Amino acid sequence: MDRYEPKNREQIEFLERSNKLFEDLDKIAVTNFGLSFFESIVRLLAEFIPANSIYFGQIRNKKLSTLATMIQGEISSNYQYAIKKELLVEILEKEELLIEENISESFRDDKLLQDAIAKSGYGIALKENNKNIGVIIILSNQKLNITDEIKSIVNRVALKVSAEIKRREIVRKLAASERKLKQSNTLKNKLFSIISHDLKNSFNNITLISDSMMLDYKSNDFHDFPNQIEMMSKSAIQASELLENILEWSVEQLKGKEFKQENIDLLDVFTATLSKLNHLAEQKGISVKADIELSTKLFADRNMLETILRNLITNAIKFTNNGGEIVVSARPTKNHNYHEISVTDNGVGIPEDKADSIFDNDEIYSTRGTENEKGTGLGLMLCKEFVEKHEGEIWVESEINKGTSFKFTLPSAI
Repeated sequence: MDRYEPKNREQIEFLERSNKLFEDLDKIAVTNFGLSFFESIVRLLAEFIPANSIYFGQIRNKKLSTLATMIQGEISSNYQYAIKKELLVEILEKEELLIEENISESFRDDKLLQDAIAKSGYGIALKENNKNIGVIIILSNQKLNITDEIKSIVNRVALKVSAEIKRREIVRKLAASERKLKQSNTLKNKLFSIISHDLKNSFNNITLISDSMMLDYKSNDFHDFPNQIEMMSKSAIQASELLENILEWSVEQLKGKEFKQENIDLLDVFTATLSKLNHLAEQKGISVKADIELSTKLFADRNMLETILRNLITNAIKFTNNGGEIVVSARPTKNHNYHEISVTDNGVGIPEDKADSIFDNDEIYSTRGTENEKGTGLGLMLCKEFVEKHEGEIWVESEINKGTSFKFTLPSAI
């Protein structure tokens, strides 16, 4: 960005006026960061440019979000421009762009901007270490005259906006790091509890039952063998499930589980996962069905998806009564960029106060199933971590005595 040098008295006055306004803005910035900071800069810029619309946007994870916008004098931090992708890409590629053609077409889906009847515009890319972090777009119902003076002001504004975006990102990452550390400590304490209590109890049960069976065998008393074998099987299954989740969680926390996204067939992953869980469903006479189109493909890590489905289906089996039904379904979202997958049962349901905090790492939800099956809540934490690695979302909808539906989104195949 070139530094503007004034050449005559008028330009000197212009620079002095702009410097005064920037000094005032700096004073505000010392104590007033955040969205109101961006709104202040929008007001400042509007004093220098005959614009009926000014937009500041941030780019993160390839998505454009509003920092502040002004349309016909009204300033907001919530209004999102409906800008065509082609125009945004052109601004980012050229770094600055005078927009004089197809203004209406570029904002055809934005009614407010259509009403403003923009005739010309100016866009500038915001960068940090050659990476696109945002954009400024100025629209006017007059033909914009982007002089050296105006460019100087816009460039200084761009530097300030870029600096604030960077500062906000640092704060956001620090807060996320602090939150993750707190969650990690919570889960670590929970893990030690599982190892010292739940896992130990499972193996103790297996040892006690096998000792009892050995004594019965020596005395030729076999009448209780079927019941003992069933109890041993349940303890072994519980221990196996715990170990699998503990190992996956440990790998994820210590060095990060390998994350390899690829185009995969959801029905194929569901079938492979169900084959490992059929015995649990059959013990309770529960049917597990798929409502998934044959063509459903996701861009996901196969192992993580299997873990998510395994834990959610296992949970559904635990909390569904004998003879119940579980349905795994998938539907594309409105923009088709993601698929919404749900695991729905007609079981006992989850109390509303627990459902609201079930994915809160500060409070791990755990309760016993309909056949007194033991749960730890660790599986749901894994599901949340793995879904969020795909930049998806996970939530639960439930009604007592009617059933529960765990839903999550993953990227569609590319």
